[in-house]
Amino acid sequence: MPRRCLSAVWCVGLLAAVGACSSKPKPPAAETNLPPHEHHAPHGGTLVEMGEEFAHLEMMFDSASGRITMYVLDGEAEHAIRLPDASVAIDLDAPVNLANRPLELLAVADVLTGEKVGDSSQFSQSRRELVGLKELSGTVLAITVHGQTFNGLKFHIAGPVTDQGTRRDHLPPRAMHAFLPARDHYGWRSTLTLRLDQQYRPAPTRRHV
Repeated sequence: MPRRCLSAVWCVGLLAAVGACSSKPKPPAAETNLPPHEHHAPHGGTLVEMGEEFAHLEMMFDSASGRITMYVLDGEAEHAIRLPDASVAIDLDAPVNLANRPLELLAVADVLTGEKVGDSSQFSQSRRELVGLKELSGTVLAITVHGQTFNGLKFHIAGPVTDQGTRRDHLPPRAMHAFLPARDHYGWRSTLTLRLDQQYRPAPTRRHV
């Protein structure tokens, strides 16, 4: 076969191979309508993000006792991060007598988790001036987590929250009685305890003679 014919055949084969490669179906594009990534506060409080999901603060406020509690959590808001600090300072926007005056949240020791002052993920403080407030807002002045310092972290807690992490205004009417005090000869204890005693106490067995 002449050289020109061989060259022509080779070119035609090359073009066909290139065309076959370019006709392969392209992989589907990544879906862009994915649901947003959400984090849930493990104690039922309000999450404050630090950096791009580097870590989180969970802020809680108990209106009945005027107590503010802060938990330091990881980027997924699932695991506690212990800090060597004995306290963390915050500024409250209200009431007036506490506004713009640093309030120290003190490290909390926990026998169950082994946390202690200087190695704790929980910080708390109470003030009489905060008792009865419906909401609370303020700023965490500065906090260092894993070597990174974050300044001026704003937070806003809407609705009174108990220390157990349950919003009272989200409870059914029957459960509201759990937070009302009841008096007996042992002193003050919760209505919930009385209700549980009455509801789940096994009925006495009767003997048939």
